[in-house]
Amino acid sequence: MKHTLPQDEEPPLYGFRLDLEIIKAAVAEPNMEDRIFYWMPRPCGGVCVKERNVFLRDSDDYRIWTTLEQGAAQQRAYHITLTGGRPRNPIGSVRTFDYAAQLRRLPKDVLDISALELTFRSGERLVLPVEEYRRNREQFFTEYGTVRRLRYLPKNEAELNRVILMEHRYQKGWQPNRNRQTPGGPAR
Repeated sequence: MKHTLPQDEEPPLYGFRLDLEIIKAAVAEPNMEDRIFYWMPRPCGGVCVKERNVFLRDSDDYRIWTTLEQGAAQQRAYHITLTGGRPRNPIGSVRTFDYAAQLRRLPKDVLDISALELTFRSGERLVLPVEEYRRNREQFFTEYGTVRRLRYLPKNEAELNRVILMEHRYQKGWQPNRNRQTPGGPAR
């Protein structure tokens, strides 16, 4: 689905300006994981978080997405994938999914963060444990400057990918077959 904004107009709703800025900036991101979001409209503006981070416990996006539970469980949420375009004309897909059902699945699927990857505007890149970053955050900013990109790293990246792919299946209506028999042995 193609989304466009007229060149000379401001976004129609002030509360959604931040969401639009996040999406417009993501169009130019080279990494696909930085172009996939969960979004939910809210009365005072939407909530737009990176899909990958929602499955990483203690990430900012995880905390934001899971604290919406109060009063938002009946709302539809949206999965946004940006595949190209320009900031004013992003191209991608948007599909709805059941937010309440995802919140029920999320506790068993969320993974712990083992480290942070920080990329600074100066070009420096650091990978360090979360505790070290929290203890020395101001020192890193003083030494390296502003963080351009913060990436949460799980202990097992393949497991994170598996969890996200299973979530995609659930969002599209897939249900596990509860009556499936376990295989007996090798077929001959």
